[in-house]
Amino acid sequence: MSIANLSATGSTGAIGSGASNTQSLMVEGTAGAAHGAYLAFHRPGAFAAYLGLDTDNQLKLGGWSYGTNAYKILHEGMNPLNLQTVNVATLNASSSINSAGGIVATNISVVTALPTGDGNFCCYSSAGVEQGRFLWHRATGRMMMWHTTGRNLSIDNQGYVQVGRGFHGRQGVSGADYHAVIMNTWHDITGGIHQYVNDHDCGIFITTSDYRLKKDIRQLPSMWDTIKQLRPISYSQRGYKELFVDDDKERWGFVAHELQETLVETAANGKKDENNVIQSVNLAPVVAALTKALQEAMARIEALEAQVK
Repeated sequence: MSIANLSATGSTGAIGSGASNTQSLMVEGTAGAAHGAYLAFHRPGAFAAYLGLDTDNQLKLGGWSYGTNAYKILHEGMNPLNLQTVNVATLNASSSINSAGGIVATNISVVTALPTGDGNFCCYSSAGVEQGRFLWHRATGRMMMWHTTGRNLSIDNQGYVQVGRGFHGRQGVSGADYHAVIMNTWHDITGGIHQYVNDHDCGIFITTSDYRLKKDIRQLPSMWDTIKQLRPISYSQRGYKELFVDDDKERWGFVAHELQETLVETAANGKKDENNVIQSVNLAPVVAALTKALQEAMARIEALEAQVK
């Protein structure tokens, strides 16, 4: 049946009144949860689509010329955090940014939010497999570049940057790329700053000495006999994992754990044979002990000189 002009009257109250069956015209689907209630809009020979209430109780536009797609209709009462993936571009297999700043993408989709409420921009391979996301993590306030492997780069709401795995490095200045490197720092009981590369402690780089950081200050006891126990050595470097290589250059110094045994624990970082820690010398205790012993020696020399006179 074809009707040129259709008019329906008799509706009562407001749409939002909450009352039922107050409409002028009803579109009703076949009974059962598997059926929607919708109208058809048809331009013969051109395009056609359905508009109505789908089986998930969402207002949608789709079907017919749209194929199996059904697109939700946005309205004020809809929570945009419940939206699913909306494809905005499917171009060629070469993803790049051209010289004019335009984006040539493989498969890009925008997810306004996951069910958890996180805003997302998803990237897919040409095979339709998700590779990663740019997202805002609602729970922590972080902006993140998220990879499907779980290795993330993020900036928190205080401006701190967190690197998921590390930086890709190379051997020396011009060597070949070889592996990812994690670098971080931390303060230990010596007041020094440690530099870590991967899980290896490269040692202390600086020592603080401000009086405001010191308490229980007192003079050192005699270092006369203590200094005699120190073992100054000469040595050449031995290779250790990927951090140090063998060489034949002569070096002078001390063994870190021996200084801890002779002086104080803070004369070096870490402990002997501690896993993933390369011990380094903190020279402040060494200099303090040597200075004290030198002062004692000077006092004895001056006493002998006074006797000679």
